[in-house]
Amino acid sequence: RGVHDRLTLLNDNPDLQLKFTNWIRANLKGLDSYKVQEYLNDNPDLQLKFTNWIRANLKGLDSYKVQEYLNNDLLPNIVEDRTHLADIYKKYQLVHPVPRSTAVRWMLDVGCSFDTTACNYYTDNHEKPETVYYRKTKYLPQEFGPDSYRMFAWIQLTASEYEEVNAAHKDSDGKGRDLPCYKYTDAAGATMYEVHLDESEAFDEWRSKQEFGGKMSVRAPAGARPLDRVGQDECAFCHNITSSRRWTILGQSVPVPKSSAGTLMVSCFQSMIWGCGLPMTQAQLDAANEARQGQHYLATDSAETLCKIQNKPPTTLKRHLAESPGIVFFDVGAAREGYWTADHMALQLEDFVDCYRVVYPDFDLEIELDHSSGHAKKKADGLDASQGKMNRKFAGKASIKHNSKITHAEGFLGPHLAVRSVPERQETVELDAAVPLGCTYAHVAGGEWGALDLNEVHSGGQVEAAGVRVGWTISAVGDVPVETDEQFAAAFEAVKSAGGEGPTPFKLSFTVKREDVKLRVGDTQSFVFGEDDLPPVFHPHADKHDKTVTKRQKKGKTGGPKKGKTGHLVMGPIPWAAAEAAGVADAGAAGVEAAGTVGADGFEDVEKTVDGYVGAPKGIEDVLFETGWLDPKVTYTLEAKVVDGVEDTSKSLRHILSRRYDFVHETTFMADLVQRLGCFLRMSPKCHPELAGQGIEYTNGKAKHYFRKHNDYNIKTMEARVKEAFGPANISVARVRKFARKARSYKCAYFSTELGGEARLDFSDIERFTVTCKTHRCTLDQDYKFIRDS
Repeated sequence: RGVHDRLTLLNDNPDLQLKFTNWIRANLKGLDSYKVQEYLNDNPDLQLKFTNWIRANLKGLDSYKVQEYLNNDLLPNIVEDRTHLADIYKKYQLVHPVPRSTAVRWMLDVGCSFDTTACNYYTDNHEKPETVYYRKTKYLPQEFGPDSYRMFAWIQLTASEYEEVNAAHKDSDGKGRDLPCYKYTDAAGATMYEVHLDESEAFDEWRSKQEFGGKMSVRAPAGARPLDRVGQDECAFCHNITSSRRWTILGQSVPVPKSSAGTLMVSCFQSMIWGCGLPMTQAQLDAANEARQGQHYLATDSAETLCKIQNKPPTTLKRHLAESPGIVFFDVGAAREGYWTADHMALQLEDFVDCYRVVYPDFDLEIELDHSSGHAKKKADGLDASQGKMNRKFAGKASIKHNSKITHAEGFLGPHLAVRSVPERQETVELDAAVPLGCTYAHVAGGEWGALDLNEVHSGGQVEAAGVRVGWTISAVGDVPVETDEQFAAAFEAVKSAGGEGPTPFKLSFTVKREDVKLRVGDTQSFVFGEDDLPPVFHPHADKHDKTVTKRQKKGKTGGPKKGKTGHLVMGPIPWAAAEAAGVADAGAAGVEAAGTVGADGFEDVEKTVDGYVGAPKGIEDVLFETGWLDPKVTYTLEAKVVDGVEDTSKSLRHILSRRYDFVHETTFMADLVQRLGCFLRMSPKCHPELAGQGIEYTNGKAKHYFRKHNDYNIKTMEARVKEAFGPANISVARVRKFARKARSYKCAYFSTELGGEARLDFSDIERFTVTCKTHRCTLDQDYKFIRDS
């Protein structure tokens, strides 16, 4: 009754309602939400901590969890002296414990919103610095570089033809921009204009009558082979997928299964020349099979792996093809054909290249892939610092990596020394006695040496400079042996006095005990310990070779005492020096020896193998130490630490190694295979499906749109409907060219913004998707209307 009276009073008195509204606006500063914002503004560190906590706990986040965090963690710790909490609560009109409504207001004030969950993949890496750098320095220059002149994607127009097309283009452009062109003079002296076919739809009819969909550029080198850029991608179809909206009548609709009983994976190649799936006649297919007969796959491991999965005898012979490998349909599931991997992609790629060279023998082939896990897979011996590929310490189940030659310093070599104890050896160097005692002598003997400070003669010295050898004991001056600093000084002065006025060279002998073993430019780093290598720097007392030890453990017990934790990096600054000085043995071996001291009844002797370092893969810490990336004053961890929701990678061993030049530029398994096949490979930028594979993502989107519209939810006819979705009636050559044009328009937008080229699409069109769609993973979300109407 009271609520009704209040509402009626306000509705019947608009002047009163306006007065009440204005009063609220004028007194917002006194409301609780303002006090919350005022408190956050006065404490930016606290606001940042609260924001980072939310970011780190977004999965499953709700206001109850935030309320608990505020009451139990954040607010009680805002001051060291908790007796002052009451004063803070009073100043900002805070209630403790904080109610859930206040927790919600705090969330809103730091930028949270409660949105509808969307079935897509959101990533904020679209404008990540390394992604932008790759897009700007590699991808776009390749796209618009000289190789594009070898493509059948151009048309040459006379001046009158160009003016006619350009007038129509300016009318439809909306901004009155001219049609981008290349102006030149032909052999007859006439003015000509060359235009890319993707610049205007007016060329589509002419294009459909050309054998290869266009002409090569007049700027292509004479006699150059034509280039075909081919895109590839995979997509999955579930048998119960349907449109997001559907008709019902009186609440009744067709039931849709809740779970997916079948999934079909489609791996497809496409080109502006021949469309989708590399259409082949039976004669062409027979010729390809004949040419392949008796040949072996280059990806031998992939061939044998798939034979094993399919319970077939292992073989690397190329299989007989019953249809074009330009498009492959794969029944996903453990009880079906398994799961699509890089091995499947490798064999399809080889099959595709063989068939392509039968159909288009005069073309060079360039294949564009995205950065999916299958395409970016490392080689079996590739440089890969990810989990499971390299361990922190030596040995273990890590894979063997190929050697890496250090071609230059930047990116390969770190700023620190790699000083460690070495077996003692005698060195002799010839010096100039004319230089007074106390000066620093620079010398070279058998390679690059550093500086020898004669102020610290007998006991040895420490040189803090990159590329030096340190740790010596002087044993003789000329032929005079010395044992103390006084003997050295006397012998040195005697040599100087004997020289008269001119400089007198003399030999200085000393013993090297510690040395900078940092690799240098031109050296080759091995990722396996050799027979002549020093032991692992963090396990200096590890055995050289595997050995079998006997330990005692309780009868019937499996395993036994666990090895102690290795990795002396957690011991604090200069852990390897401390370990050497203390004579710390390898923790694993120490654990084994301790187990052997048990002598109670009921125990038995058990043999166990202790790993030696020779022939074992190096650990991440050894690899980084050898190239100067470890600061002896810093304590490192294997993985990155997360502090208040922010990942700190500066002290992560795995992250530091993964950013080393040779690891960043390591050739992937697919890139190596494409190169061996005599083709070219391009990788589209990460998180950029709108650019990928000559518009392949739009093809997948169109096929899915068709499948949803014609889905009868019958798993028995699912493959036929998917094939129909990719058939020429739905995915025609003209439609593929339209998709490629759309992808190129985005490339032009990036090119104009980042490299100063001409654009058909404004960069604001790209930003629109970043702001509104929050996705760069699904072109069906980005350009739904374009795909639907194409």
